[in-house]
Amino acid sequence: MEIRLLGPLDVVGADGHAVAVTRRKHRQLLALLCLAPASGVSADRLIRGLWNGREPRSARGNLKTYVCDLRGLLAPEVTIDAVPYGYRVSAADVDAVRFTALAEAGRRALEAARHEEATRDLARALGLWTGPALDGLHDGSDPLGLAAAELTDRRLTAVHDHVEALLALRRLDEAVVLLRAALADDPLRERLWAQLMLALYRDGRRAAALDAYREAWAVIAELRGLDPGRALTDLQTRMLNDDTRLG
Repeated sequence: MEIRLLGPLDVVGADGHAVAVTRRKHRQLLALLCLAPASGVSADRLIRGLWNGREPRSARGNLKTYVCDLRGLLAPEVTIDAVPYGYRVSAADVDAVRFTALAEAGRRALEAARHEEATRDLARALGLWTGPALDGLHDGSDPLGLAAAELTDRRLTAVHDHVEALLALRRLDEAVVLLRAALADDPLRERLWAQLMLALYRDGRRAAALDAYREAWAVIAELRGLDPGRALTDLQTRMLNDDTRLG
């Protein structure tokens, strides 16, 4: 059974049919269980995740009921086992877990200069995303919101790594497409702008690279009220000076 957290939560059985998990607390509990270590997660942590410090007196009883409900929905493909102090989900194919493994493999390949392997692993990792992580399951500041923010940061790191591998392979058009998509979601990330400028410059599009700097300056000034950081301005200066070390 596949459980998808990198976007709206979806559950897909081995037969390819969707499994309906419709109640919000059931969906939140499933996400918390799937994001937990293989050893499981404590009942106290699950309660914090479900109610974020505003749990009712019946929280422990409610948790047991939700676990029982989920067992019925997911059986027999996925089991939720009782472990000391809490619960553990078993036999689930969780996209967030696969993403992390592929992104880490891609990073190792990149560090070893195995750029083709890195691009394959990182493309597969990023291809698992269908929208914002844990979409619709959190309010931004609760435990699931913090988990979503951490996954989003890992995604951004994977994008940076993928671009670095593409730049090393001179697959510059692919890098530009990837960077434009990432900047549409997060236009204040200056490293993304720097990588975009570099990809354009190495592709012989110096004017477009400098235009990208001006675009970055306008966006950052409007949304943050500041000028770009030194790394971005230094890169612009090097491009204006036709620094041959930029490749």
